[in-house]
Amino acid sequence: MAPVRFAGSNDGPRLTVAQALKSPTFIPERTLRTMENQFLVDGLLRQGPPANSGAIAYRENQSLFADDDPAIIEEYGEIPVIGTSRGALKTVHTVKRGAALMVSREMRDRNNVDELNQRQRMVRNTFVRAYDKLFMSAVLGDAGIQTFAATAVWLTALSTNDVIRKDIAKAVGLVEDAVPSPAVDNGESYLGFEADTLVISTTMGVNFLNNDAVNAVFAGGDIASESLKYTGKLPRKFFGLDVVRARALNGKNKAIIMQRGTAGFISDEYPLEATEMYEDRPRQAWRSDFTRRSVAALDNPKAVVVVTGVES
Repeated sequence: MAPVRFAGSNDGPRLTVAQALKSPTFIPERTLRTMENQFLVDGLLRQGPPANSGAIAYRENQSLFADDDPAIIEEYGEIPVIGTSRGALKTVHTVKRGAALMVSREMRDRNNVDELNQRQRMVRNTFVRAYDKLFMSAVLGDAGIQTFAATAVWLTALSTNDVIRKDIAKAVGLVEDAVPSPAVDNGESYLGFEADTLVISTTMGVNFLNNDAVNAVFAGGDIASESLKYTGKLPRKFFGLDVVRARALNGKNKAIIMQRGTAGFISDEYPLEATEMYEDRPRQAWRSDFTRRSVAALDNPKAVVVVTGVES
């Protein structure tokens, strides 16, 4: 079935603003669909338990291993129950964020499709920006993350030495060698994290495309066709890590190496939702209210390393 579009599209059935308003759910549902898979916080953190009471209690740096190895048991011997050190107990509270989309009588009568489309984009972009900020606040604001200064500015120093590779290798090592604190088993235990994601600013992502040293990584062998100058886009893997560009990192002069889905969680008291379009008679308008009540936190901050000074 061909998609239904607003009047002014060059293909598919056309729909006027007045016709869209006749179905109270059409505009809210259409706007919600534009926000699917757009939130950095949902892509890089895991979905935590429902925050039905408005708060979430969690254990920070909870060990994934028992304090002792499996016991050697004689015949008829009792099998011991394993025990483990507990992480520090913390509590976080949900916050409601919302924005309304409004359609005026004039927009309806004049069939101002462009204005409606712009308002839908504004709602989407505003929510995406807000929840990208939430992700950065949860990650960069956590005192438990590991951090170090870059060997040199990544894209200018690369012409003489491979500082990106060295810094990424160091960060991956810090994630994968992380141990419980305080250490148990005489220091033999480890947390078992595996770094798999590199988060950079969109500014650095653009500069990657035109950097000779970065492109040299893809210059030979079977991956020559992945050259950034050839494809015009960032690779799916860079030194073994998935690359994620985040506009919320612009101006922060930092890069993030982490294990996706392990470092932390986002929990919803209620997920992103929208009301049906309802009439706002005093303003001669119709509106839909978009809200989400949620909280994000790191319960495994050692699964994150932040490299500072990467851009200047």
